[in-house]
Amino acid sequence: MAVLAALGRRGVAVPEEAAERIRGCTDLAQLEEWLGRALTAESVDELFA
Repeated sequence: MAVLAALGRRGVAVPEEAAERIRGCTDLAQLEEWLGRALTAESVDELFA
């Protein structure tokens, strides 16, 4: 999953609950939005904001 990979490479901690939410998402538009945010987010809260 690109979103989790991007966050991981940037050193952003992803709690299991958040990882499950990301993995379970099937909405491509939402995943693209999260991926864009994952490039700059300092936390999972920023990702989901």
